[in-house]
Amino acid sequence: MVLIVGGMVVLAAALTLVWSGVFSSTKPGPSAKSADSPSAAKEPIPSATLPSAVPPTPAPAVADSTPVPNPIPSPVEPKTSGSDTNDLLNLGTSLLHEGQFEEAISAYQKHLVAHPDDEEAYFDLGFAYGRLGLNGAAITNYEQALKLLPEYAEAHNNLGNLLVKEHRLPEAVEHFNAAIKALPEHASAHNNLGRTLAELGRMPDAVQQFREAIRYDSNYFDAYFNLGSAQLQLGQAPQAVEAFSSALRLYPDHAPTRQWLERARARVGQ
Repeated sequence: MVLIVGGMVVLAAALTLVWSGVFSSTKPGPSAKSADSPSAAKEPIPSATLPSAVPPTPAPAVADSTPVPNPIPSPVEPKTSGSDTNDLLNLGTSLLHEGQFEEAISAYQKHLVAHPDDEEAYFDLGFAYGRLGLNGAAITNYEQALKLLPEYAEAHNNLGNLLVKEHRLPEAVEHFNAAIKALPEHASAHNNLGRTLAELGRMPDAVQQFREAIRYDSNYFDAYFNLGSAQLQLGQAPQAVEAFSSALRLYPDHAPTRQWLERARARVGQ
């Protein structure tokens, strides 16, 4: 989104959550899953919504007061056969696709009784809890996935997004960097890192990350918009004109971007 504070442009909130299948083929070692596995078959969540003109100032985030469910199923639950647990995993995936997050959580938790080392199930639990607004439970499950697979780029990226929502920005930076270390071409992690660095006042570093996001995804609208916003704040109006123009080539009818392009052009006398 776009927020105007004291005449300054606040960057588009492009903190996207993605599902585990996007980069599963890059996972190291025996934990890697085949392309036709349930988690790997999932499609990524679409990119963040396009910036609105001037939305109302969002209310400050507060700590989640909802009791956090135990992310690790109790071992006293009855064991199920291998075929039954595969059915539960498939069921959880289907429910996640359909937006039935509470039901998906139940299926994944039962699956984990028999497969407590399945990092994908913990990842998907984190995603489901996050969709329900239970950030504490989501963070716990992403952390569990990372204990099992420390180089899990998507888990680092999604955990970083949740930490930003919790105003834990330095920790978020660490996880975005970890995602990029595990998968350098992770455009979303570069963009999210740039967004967080901008909030920390590290605008030149943010510009570098937005450029990296664009280098790996030349059609990344949010990164172009964020790059233009950051450059405008740094007094780099000609470069901002170029970035906003690139964003408009992707979404020609997006009025807010056109407005910021005109402001950038006015700064350079065009």
